[in-house]
Formats: sequence, C-alpha cells, structure tokens
Amino acid sequence: MKKRKYYVGLAANLHDPAIAIVDFEGQVIFAEALERPLQEKRAWNHPPDAMGHVSRVIHEYCGDQAELIVSMNWSRSMANRLRTTSIMEIPFFEPWLGRMAKYAFSKKDHQIWPLSGYWPLVQSLRNSITQAGLNLAWRGLVPAGYRVQGFDHHLTHAVTAAAFSDFDEAVCAVVDGFGEGTSSGFFLYRDGQVKSLNKAGRRGDGSLGMFYALLCHMCGFDPAAGEEWKVMGLAPYGKHDQEIYELMRPMLLVDGLEIRQGISAKEYWSRVRMLEQQIRPANSSPMEAVNLAWTGHEIFCEIMRELLTNLHATGLSDNLMIAGGCALNSAWNGRVLHETPFLKLSVPSAPADDGCAIGAAHLARLKDQPSSSLPRESCGFALGTPPRQKTLDRLLKYGLPSGVSVNQGDAAKIAARLVAEGKIVGWMQGRAEFGPRALGQRSILADPRDPGIKDRLNSEVKMRESFRPFAPAVLDEYGHEWFEAYTGAPYMERTFVFLEKCRDLLPGVVHVDGTGRAQSIHKDLSPQFHAVVSEFHELTGVPIILNTSLNRMGKPIVHAIEDALGLFLTTGLDALVVENVILSKQNG
Repeated sequence: MKKRKYYVGLAANLHDPAIAIVDFEGQVIFAEALERPLQEKRAWNHPPDAMGHVSRVIHEYCGDQAELIVSMNWSRSMANRLRTTSIMEIPFFEPWLGRMAKYAFSKKDHQIWPLSGYWPLVQSLRNSITQAGLNLAWRGLVPAGYRVQGFDHHLTHAVTAAAFSDFDEAVCAVVDGFGEGTSSGFFLYRDGQVKSLNKAGRRGDGSLGMFYALLCHMCGFDPAAGEEWKVMGLAPYGKHDQEIYELMRPMLLVDGLEIRQGISAKEYWSRVRMLEQQIRPANSSPMEAVNLAWTGHEIFCEIMRELLTNLHATGLSDNLMIAGGCALNSAWNGRVLHETPFLKLSVPSAPADDGCAIGAAHLARLKDQPSSSLPRESCGFALGTPPRQKTLDRLLKYGLPSGVSVNQGDAAKIAARLVAEGKIVGWMQGRAEFGPRALGQRSILADPRDPGIKDRLNSEVKMRESFRPFAPAVLDEYGHEWFEAYTGAPYMERTFVFLEKCRDLLPGVVHVDGTGRAQSIHKDLSPQFHAVVSEFHELTGVPIILNTSLNRMGKPIVHAIEDALGLFLTTGLDALVVENVILSKQNG
C-alpha cells in the first residue's frame, strides 16, 4: 500500500517551540505549541518534537503508514552560521543584536540589557536548530540520517500569516526581535505564493522587537516570560514623558522598509545609562512605570506607522498581513487602519515563533509539489488537542472531591445561565486554539456587566496584577453596535474603541482608555462558543461576554482535563464545563 504524505513543520526556537502537520492537499490538520502539553510557559530550550508527545501526535493525525516530510523555521545557512559562530565572532541573527550584545557584555555593571547573556542565545538557538527532528528519528518516524529541511525564518512567518488570511492578495510585514540577518521582512502574497520584497544585500541593523523587550525590562517585567503583554496593559494609565522620549526615540529610525540603529553603540549605551534611573525598582508598584510604558509604546507605534506607510507606498496592495512577535501588539494593531493607508488587516492567531511551524510545513509541501499553492481559505484556529473522552469518563467514574457537583446537559445554556448569575466559569470545548489567546475553546467566562469582576478575576482566579484588562468576545453581527469603526477580529488580535454610550454598560471589559481587545465570534469558526454567547445575549440583552484564557498567571493555557481540574480546584472558579459535563462548587 502506497504511503500517504504529510508535511510536518517544526518551530525550532529557543522559546515557543511548536509542531504543525499539513496534509497532501494543503490542509492544516494539527498545530500546537509545546508549552501546552508540557505545561511550562514558553517551553524554553525544548525540542518541538518532544519524545512522547510527537509519537502520539503523528500516530493520531497521520496514522502508522505515513511518509513524513519534515521542515523547520530556520534555513540551513543559518544553521551553518550558528555552528561556526563563537562567542567573540561577528554578530549573528541581525547586526544590531550582535553589536549591542557584544558592547553590553563588555560592561560588567550594566543593569538594563533584557537578556542574561550573549553566549546562551547563540548556544540555545544552535541547539534548537541542530536537534530539530531528532526525536522523530529516535521514534523511527523518519529514516535514519534524515535531513530536516530548513526555510528562512521570516518567510515561514509570512506563509503562516497567509494561511490564516482570507485575502486573495496582500503584502505582509514581519517584525520581531531577530531573524536571519535582520529583524524585519516584507513579502507579497499573490496567486497562492509568498515572495520576498527585501532587496538583496540590504538589511536593517535595528530591532523593534528587542526595543520592546528592553522597554518591558525597564518597566519591571520579564521579557523572557513574554511579559510584553503587561506593558501594553499598563501604557494607557500613563502619559507622554518628553525626557524619556528624547532619550529613547533616536535609538531606532526607519529607512524605507528597514529598521536602522539611529545612533552608535557607544551613544546607545550612554543613553541607556541615563535611562537606568527610569527602571522600576523591584517590589514597587507597576503604576510607577506608567509614563515609561506609555512613552515607549508610542515610540513603537511611531516606528510601525512609518514602516507600514512605506510598505503601502510600494503600491502592491491595500491589504495588509502582520506577523512576527511584534504582531502580538494588539493595541497597535487596533490603530493600523486608522493611521496607515491600508484598507484591510489580517493577523494570524499565532503570529509569533510558534506559528512558524505552519509556515514551515506549507513551504515543505510547496517545494515537494512545485505546481501547488497555498489553500485560499483560512486554516482556522482550533487545531490543537481535544479533551480526552477516556479521561472525562474516568473523572465521572471515580468521583470528584467533596463539595463539587456534576451535571450533564446543554453546556452552552447552562454556562450562559451561570455567567448571567455572576459565576466565573471555566470553558473547555473541542480542539484547543493555536496561539497564545483563548478564543472560546479554553476560556474563562464571566459577566462583563459586573463592575467588580475585574478585581475578582485578577485576585481570585488569574492571580495577576490589578491593572490588567480582560477581553470582550462579541457576536460578530452586533460588533458595530458596540465599537467604533468595527471591522471584525476573529483571533482577538486588535483593540477597538467602545462607543461612548456603551462603556458604562460593560465595566468588566472596558479598559482605562475606553478600548477592548475584542474577539469577533463567528458560528462557522466556533459553533459552541457562538452558542454560549448567543444564549447569554438572550438572557441579558448583551451580545458580549468576558473571555480570558483558562490559566493562571505564569502558566500556559490548560492542555488536559487534569490541568483544567487542578485550576478549578485551586482558584476562585465557580464552575468548569468540559464538553457537556458541568462541574460546580456547591458553595459557589
């Protein structure tokens, strides 16, 4: 019997490793970040094809008689460069990072560099790339000596963006911390193909992603843990600080489609010394850094605005896709269509490095089938592991802790009623979302009308800072009745401004600046989540529910039923809904 081909993409990163599978016809049939099954935030320095996990995934989604074509999100030339790069050699990744790092780590008393060392970065990425696919070989899923294909890092980002988009054609901006010689890349998507727009031999020497990591560190947060989210949440509490602006703004400049270092390394670190007094002291309130967060965030937005305006000036398309780590900046994404000439915007559900697994898998298929193209329809976001029925059956068979009752029935109706009654409900349905945001598959649901719900969620369930906002999930057909200039956001990828008349009605999801990072709910993309919000709408007259990820701070979104049950029993969740089983705390 002839073996069926599958294309396995590995996001072989020092952080956020992931695996994706694309079938012969080009459909994404599985995609998952490794942090989920490991339950370790960002899964630093883990191979994407984790030994036990990869065997189960391949068996379940490809079968036992499959031919695997494996690829990763870094080119072979990058792998070769890393093999020969020593600590003291010329810069790698992109020139700014290498030059800044080499200068920084010659200074023993610096406090501000957001990374702990230059050598660990080189070694970690070298290990990630060279070990990619080894566990597939160990398990006998590829032949001995199999060579994993490699593709340019930013190209895999761009292809992932195209896979999540409904556009027939668009331009794509990839902006992150570092890539292969540059921190940004620009592409044209047309006729099912993605082509680079960068001029050969020219590459910027600045990094907007590293700038934001620096800002994150200065605000007292941890960029290694991905806490740039906190900067975005904190910034609206602040105001412009001219002294900080004048110190930070010259660090980067835009030259066409390139981000350049605006000053010399010596001048950069001279400014860093002056900025060190702005670092939020340990154990102090995050509110002490609000002006720093606001000013740094505005600089980020200025640079992105210039870049994207220059990209539109190429005249190639009015449609824009954004990918790379900087595409997680939902506050900026919400401003793109107001502050640049683009008419439409698409951001994938997994724009950061984990998402590159999908791009790598697609590129392997396009190489293997030269006459093929990317599928025109969006791949959707519910691509991960579903709850295991056997686990659910065992839970019901062997009982629950005292004080917990169990019910079975119409999950959407029961969950909506509980939320309308003021309960906080864990919601676990179907296949998990691919990407860092809960989109109604692994969510915590609450009533956005409750003025005390933010404090309750932050202190009793999420265990996080009180300034951090929560997202409104809205039935798409009603979005224009609640938000200004509503365009839809299926992956919770951008903020919208609430209409003035609506803000007092939904204190649980309106941030201090009147915005909300909305998710547009479509019945065809997430029927069960659409059903629960529709039922909540019937009960309350409000087509919006508070939606946040089913986790607590510092942990990934839950993966298995056991993870969800642990969260339910150790936090202030009142109920947990897994498929059609409803667990409730009797004193809740």
